[in-house]
Amino acid sequence: MNPEDADLIDHPDDDRLQLYLRGYLSRSESGALERHLSGCIDCKLRLADAARYVARILTIRRSGRGERKRSAQRFRALTSQLLSAQERERRRIARELHDEVTQTVAGVAMQLGLLRSREIFQAAEHDLAAVHESVLRLADTVRAIAHALHPAVLEHAGLAAALEVYCSEASRLKGMAIQYSAKDVPDNIPAEIQVTLYRIAQEAVGNAIKHSGAPLVEVTLRGVRDAAGAAALGLTIADNGRGFAIEKARRRPGLGLVSIQERLQLVEGRLSIHSAPGQGTRLEIEVRLP
Repeated sequence: MNPEDADLIDHPDDDRLQLYLRGYLSRSESGALERHLSGCIDCKLRLADAARYVARILTIRRSGRGERKRSAQRFRALTSQLLSAQERERRRIARELHDEVTQTVAGVAMQLGLLRSREIFQAAEHDLAAVHESVLRLADTVRAIAHALHPAVLEHAGLAAALEVYCSEASRLKGMAIQYSAKDVPDNIPAEIQVTLYRIAQEAVGNAIKHSGAPLVEVTLRGVRDAAGAAALGLTIADNGRGFAIEKARRRPGLGLVSIQERLQLVEGRLSIHSAPGQGTRLEIEVRLP
């Protein structure tokens, strides 16, 4: 090994010993990552002292890796708790919008409709009609916001039905064609996985509506088998819009992509992105079922 290519570590107590270490990763024939550590010693110590020093360095490094792993586990647990709290708050706000604001707006619309039928207001029929239409649109918007915050259908009818309703509503409100299909979707999907895939679909479809310039977005949910043959769920969101450079996006990912990746990590999911300028975008998500 060339010492110029390695990290130099001086002995903390004895300047007679210097240790050169070099670590690197490689892939085995099966594709698994393998860690390698090589080194050489420039020393005036006895071999036994040098061996003990090398063992000490390796122990310290292993301890550091263990601490990093524990830190990552704590971070994932905290992220899960934050997302759960966010979902509870979404549920509360959606319930209040539905029970309070939507009902009040519906009552105003009904009163305006009655006023339009009275003879005394015939002269103002045109103005009342315009106000009536505005209130009806407001009621529609509030219902859509409440549904986006926390779709009750997700709890009562499951992920496949919730995505169908979402795609239909998003298409109607945004004026964009969104084609949805579901195939071989199993029953009794864990709630955490349902919420994760629903939020990812919201994020991905929302990005396509805002940025792709595509006339069509396709959303597909299906039951699949992963590489190990275990039952899994596959979610695909594809558009035929302007696309983007993947490497550039990976170097500086937007908040939408970061949110998708963080949610998938909590359920040990896998994300594949296929895109290129002028060739549309395709997101493929796979989550193993317990």
